[in-house]
Amino acid sequence: MSNHGKKQPRSGKARKALRAIAACITLAAITVGVFVLFPQEEVMATTDEVAELAAEEVFFEPYQLTRARPVSTVQETVVITKQYTNIHYENEEIPCHTEYVDSAYLPLGQEMTISAGQNAVFSVEVADVQTPEGTSRIELEREQVSYAEDAVVLRGTGESRMSSYSTGFSISSFDESTGAMMVNVDGQSLQVLGAINCNATAYCACSICCGPYASGRTATGTVARYGTIAVDPSIIPYGTRLYIVAADGSFTYGYACAEDCGGAINGCRVDLFFETHSQALGFGRRNCIAYILA
Repeated sequence: MSNHGKKQPRSGKARKALRAIAACITLAAITVGVFVLFPQEEVMATTDEVAELAAEEVFFEPYQLTRARPVSTVQETVVITKQYTNIHYENEEIPCHTEYVDSAYLPLGQEMTISAGQNAVFSVEVADVQTPEGTSRIELEREQVSYAEDAVVLRGTGESRMSSYSTGFSISSFDESTGAMMVNVDGQSLQVLGAINCNATAYCACSICCGPYASGRTATGTVARYGTIAVDPSIIPYGTRLYIVAADGSFTYGYACAEDCGGAINGCRVDLFFETHSQALGFGRRNCIAYILA
């Protein structure tokens, strides 16, 4: 044969097959050239190649060999048969890693899934093979179909008193470095740290709302304006920035800052400032969701 004695580059699978055959032949104390046929490819081995592989550290993998014959003239031919049955593919999933991120705005121990993650998936070719001990299942080949993506879960520390009033919401993305979540509310893209349920009322700077000594100044010294809200500062600290919407979607107050307080504003209740008394009356009292802005 024209290529007798020449070494050709071989795939990893081909070399595994040749090693398996070399192991069998070595055990039989016979060195022959063989023509190998198994499910995926054909390999031509010369006598020298088989002898070389037999001299290496061999490991047995039972690839199917349908026939063996001399490549050069030898006195004996060995036929080795390893019969595969039930060759098929199976998907194997490797669970993704879950990363936990502490949140002061969730109650202690409460968890909120930010990203469900994705498991790694492998397509594995398997088969049954007959051995002296019976039928065994073996893996022929594996290929990675998809890669894992970490799951992200917020875990509450309860450090903020607002955490007692937290509520769930849908997010579009998460910034691990800041703990901020991106949410879309009424077409607004917001970076938030959490969200709370609150009861909202409304007021203006008039004497009816603020008493006979109303000055238009807030408890923190700022001038009341649309976006100013009165809070219980033991629950919502002064300076907290919020985005407030009615829980039923009927009204959007929008961006707000905790700058004022009031004798009747206790717990997780907020008083929203409006420019006119009629606007405040029109708002009335509503259940709201306040997104805590990052």
